[in-house]
Amino acid sequence: MKDAHLQVQIIELEKILNTNPNIGIILDGLEKLGIEDYYLAGGCITQTVWNYLHGFQTDANIKDYDVAYYDQDDSYEAEDSVIRAANARLANLDVSVELRNQARVHIWYEERNGKSAPRHKSAAAGINSWPVTACCVGVRKDSDGLKIYAPFGLNDLFGLIVRPNKAVAPEKVYDDKLSRWTKVWSKLQVMPWNDKD
Repeated sequence: MKDAHLQVQIIELEKILNTNPNIGIILDGLEKLGIEDYYLAGGCITQTVWNYLHGFQTDANIKDYDVAYYDQDDSYEAEDSVIRAANARLANLDVSVELRNQARVHIWYEERNGKSAPRHKSAAAGINSWPVTACCVGVRKDSDGLKIYAPFGLNDLFGLIVRPNKAVAPEKVYDDKLSRWTKVWSKLQVMPWNDKD
């Protein structure tokens, strides 16, 4: 699947994501929130695929389900309101769902990670900056099924390749993810931070 045509990969990705029941429930809940610019994205998408490719239950080993959304109101109160609404709608789901307004990332990123981040102007811009290319994948519902956003394509995802995206994240963020992931998914092919490829 790694080097298959992108459309074939998208069909396979939808099939795999449909085996993780949490994803469908979260996407249904998000659709009802009325947020226009959002994606369920990152580790929950990537790790569902990694679980499938490792023969694990597809909802196993997933720490949380990240939702990248964009609202030009970058106040804490506006983000908190969206988080509360999502928590109420997804209250019966026994997983952690983390919503983050991408317009606010620049406010807290440097304090948490030691490096500044630009102010993102869309949910997609936030995803573009995430530290691992295979995790820069987002999905949301549309009239034809799922809309997939994958700025680096899907080859790394299906190839179990962990490659750094140095756009914003520092090396430590990448290394912290690797230390957890390689204990769970043994088939991962890790590209070092300083790899020229």
